[in-house]
Amino acid sequence: AVVWLIALLAGVVVSCSTPRGTGLPTKDFTIVALPDTQFYSRDFPQIFQAQTDWIIANRTNLNIVYVAHLGDLVNDGDKKPQQWPAVTNALYRLESPALTGLAEGIPYGVVSGNHDHLGGIKNYNTWFGPHHFAGRKYYGGHLGTNNQNHYDRFSTGGMDFVVVYLDFNAANPDVDYAALDKWSHEVLQANASRSALVVTHELLA
Repeated sequence: AVVWLIALLAGVVVSCSTPRGTGLPTKDFTIVALPDTQFYSRDFPQIFQAQTDWIIANRTNLNIVYVAHLGDLVNDGDKKPQQWPAVTNALYRLESPALTGLAEGIPYGVVSGNHDHLGGIKNYNTWFGPHHFAGRKYYGGHLGTNNQNHYDRFSTGGMDFVVVYLDFNAANPDVDYAALDKWSHEVLQANASRSALVVTHELLA
């Protein structure tokens, strides 16, 4: 499988299109990456919602097929749970059939960043845990009992993708790296015919 790292450090917005001159279909598509919304969730929720409203408004003309949040959804994790409604008010809009015109909405995934872990990771998994995405056609599965490491699958423009989300960096005490290494290799091997996108908030300590 071809592996693309689309989010090494949060702070990059990525748009992709099918490569030309490779024998692949030439229909362009867009993958949107949302970085570090922590201050929007804390202070400017209207900006966060404007971002997802823009994605929905431009879904057709830009052929937006997938959205990846790069972590740090909020600024203070479980320390200030009042920040999480700003996240759900924005991102849950992508799921709305009424707003997007799609039965499951626009496929999307999120990954936890260091700020999402502050004080614990309960709220992340309350609002974006496996139970929230279970049953969606694009949701592939997760490691363990939480959704800090999970994967999605989607196809577009004649290309098949697997998107693997990895919890942030090697300094994270919440990560069992032996289990993560085994799980991620198994996911990639099981989806070897797909191009792989790896999304993480921070890869290096």
